[in-house]
Amino acid sequence: MKQVFTLFLVLCLTLSTVGLAHANEKDKVKQELEKIQDDKSAIKKDLDQLDEEMKKNRDTIRAAEKEMIKIDKEVAEIEKKMEGIKKEEEHYKKLFKTRIRKLYQQGEVGYMVSLLESESFGQFLARFESIRLIAKRDHSLFYNYVRLREEKEKQKKELLKLRKEQEKITAKAEKAYKEMLEDAKKKKGKLSELENLEMIKEAEIRRINLKLIQSNQLSFPYEGGPMSWPSASKRVTSTFGMRSHPVSGGYRMHSGIDIGGSYNTPIYAAASGVVVESRTSVGYGWLIVIYHGNKDGTPLYTWYAHSYPNQVRVRPGDEVKRGQHISGIGSNGMSTGNHLHFEVRIGRNGQAVNPMSYLK
Repeated sequence: MKQVFTLFLVLCLTLSTVGLAHANEKDKVKQELEKIQDDKSAIKKDLDQLDEEMKKNRDTIRAAEKEMIKIDKEVAEIEKKMEGIKKEEEHYKKLFKTRIRKLYQQGEVGYMVSLLESESFGQFLARFESIRLIAKRDHSLFYNYVRLREEKEKQKKELLKLRKEQEKITAKAEKAYKEMLEDAKKKKGKLSELENLEMIKEAEIRRINLKLIQSNQLSFPYEGGPMSWPSASKRVTSTFGMRSHPVSGGYRMHSGIDIGGSYNTPIYAAASGVVVESRTSVGYGWLIVIYHGNKDGTPLYTWYAHSYPNQVRVRPGDEVKRGQHISGIGSNGMSTGNHLHFEVRIGRNGQAVNPMSYLK
């Protein structure tokens, strides 16, 4: 008898030691996972900031390109006007040269003859004034066109200067955009590496959890507070307690609550915990069981039933967060329509209790 008791103590100590070793290993892996997730968050934040800066750069490039198109149009209009001005300038230049040549050919005598042939002093003054005005007008028109051409050339130079400035802005923005694009590419590569590491660490935690589940050593404190509503639907179609069974008939205990909803309405984890079961079940269709830790020293579980296998997003050993999407409403198993059968169970024997007492 003493030997049996000793053997029992050794077995208990061994199991306890194994459980502690797994728990310590899990804590270490969780710390590594948290570091990976922190690094992921930092990179995502950097990528969001880069995306915002790249958007601003694209806006700058578009604005500069738009401004250059506008400048090009204005330059084209000025060049078109300058062509007309040059033609007029050449016309008056030729006219002015012709008049000068004629005056030169006629000489002062020609001038005098033209004036002296006047029949009256009034005609003399009129001819004199006409000659003066014609010469003045030709000279004025020619130089007006010269000034106008010079003014347009100045405008063109200013516009081309502005265009060069816009080209510099575009080149600078494009260079910065390429650098940011390269930086984003590197960060995305790093993010992909971290996501792969995250999957590896999550698989390690799942493996440890499975060992703890199999050895009945999974234990941690409940996170506290009331549980969250387990579905996107709020419509309770059947409450906890005795009722007439809708499928088999007869007056029997209903160990949970039914929440009606359309097919694939999201089902959420009522609290953080570890998935201990995710399997087919004759009556439940598909059953997901989550262990949420010990509340006041008593194990606390939630059950989710009637989903179809293709709706299920979790497997045994997975750690889930409160409000995490774990499945969808279905009508698998003993069911008369799409709904979530939700249970809260306590203790090692899994005694069903009224879920409404635990939900907020």
